[in-house]
Amino acid sequence: MFNYFYEWLRNLAFYMVLVTAVLQLIPNRSYEKYIRFFCGLILVILLLTPVMRVIDAGSEGRMRASVSDDNWKKLEEIREQAEGLEDFVYSFSGEEQDGEE
Repeated sequence: MFNYFYEWLRNLAFYMVLVTAVLQLIPNRSYEKYIRFFCGLILVILLLTPVMRVIDAGSEGRMRASVSDDNWKKLEEIREQAEGLEDFVYSFSGEEQDGEE
């Protein structure tokens, strides 16, 4: 949990440094208000990331409660087939999967 919080703060700090550099490098100041607006929208998204993560953490439990057992079993089968398909594709591409070496 603390690693996620540390990474989130680091991303915010990097973003703020990047925005400051971009604002200093723009040659025509007439676009500054548009760049600030766009950067502000991205900043709001970055600030809401932890909240969205907490909300998303409980979404599978709610989805499980709203889906019948038969349909849930079908969803699990589809997930397993998708994982098998990923393995199949990686075996032909020669690339390594995430987390494997």
